[in-house]
Amino acid sequence: MTSKKFGKPAFAHSLAAAAAVCLGAWSASAAGPADEYKDRQMRFITMGSVGGGYDAYMRTILPYVEKKTGAKMVPVNEPAAGGLSAMNRLVAAAADGHTILLTTGEGAAGAQLFGLKGVNYDVRKLNWLARVSGPPKIVMVGPKFPFPTFAQALKAKHIFIWGGSGKTDGNSDYQSVLSHALGFDSRIIHGYKGSRGMNLAIEQGELDARVITSEAASRFVRSGKFRVILSLSRERAPEFPDVPTAYEVGKPSPAMENGSTGARG
Repeated sequence: MTSKKFGKPAFAHSLAAAAAVCLGAWSASAAGPADEYKDRQMRFITMGSVGGGYDAYMRTILPYVEKKTGAKMVPVNEPAAGGLSAMNRLVAAAADGHTILLTTGEGAAGAQLFGLKGVNYDVRKLNWLARVSGPPKIVMVGPKFPFPTFAQALKAKHIFIWGGSGKTDGNSDYQSVLSHALGFDSRIIHGYKGSRGMNLAIEQGELDARVITSEAASRFVRSGKFRVILSLSRERAPEFPDVPTAYEVGKPSPAMENGSTGARG
């Protein structure tokens, strides 16, 4: 684990956005009628761990892809390195249209923009198929978090301990931006393998919180082990109408108002 502090037609694609599907490189000969995929085996990779949000998206979509292509889809979970491992696996696959990926669009682009080590792709050269989902991001905490609300944690000058699998995994990037925009101290611990590892760490009190989509949070909250204390969007999340937004709780910095990150670490 590593930590970082913040102060104030063819298939070789990938799914991105909040969650998106995409193909890697593919040759013109790979593009053909659906019959070309009938009874073939294809790999459907996701950056999520088994039981996590991206895994749920993948397994929801998978039957429809099989129905449309006639192919046998093999689910592959590749949760390491905040999606970089999954993306690089896609790029390294044969350009035959038999591998697709579900990943985080902002994370894939962010890793390339920040020049992170291990980026072996160019998002501009991938074949993006569809946006799967773009729900609001929210802050989810566990049973051992000592404050009833996010505002109370801010007032107490609580140093948040967050979790992530990598620097641009859809967790760490949002957490660092939020910390900078609202001017509170945080520590982000990297190295968790997907939602399952982070959720367990939150349950046990090893982590305070994580940032995930409202859709995924609604599933986890039903277990009674988690609760939501903040929405990162301008409007309250439909799944959590009683939870305030970051704009209600604190006065965002110009960086947040302008949509830029400006996170420091």
